[in-house]
Amino acid sequence: MAREKCSTAIDLLETVPYCKECASSLVLKWTKNVPTEIGWYWRRQKSRYEDSPEIDIVYIRKYAGELSIGNYSINSSVESEWAGPLKEPK
Repeated sequence: MAREKCSTAIDLLETVPYCKECASSLVLKWTKNVPTEIGWYWRRQKSRYEDSPEIDIVYIRKYAGELSIGNYSINSSVESEWAGPLKEPK
């Protein structure tokens, strides 16, 4: 039996039996909900200079009692979409 090639992790998950609840935690999805815990996150926001969005990975930490990127509160940042926190590899 020939094995099909998987182009994405989602394709791979569809080829084997798995727990859908467990698998959903593997696939990050963009959300407008602001992060609520410390960690690394994907952030997508409208670019000031281009039509395409800016996408980066940022570290959210506590600063002056608020969740922040560097010294700036995430609540005062430009409207963004978030995915995370990223889990540490094993």
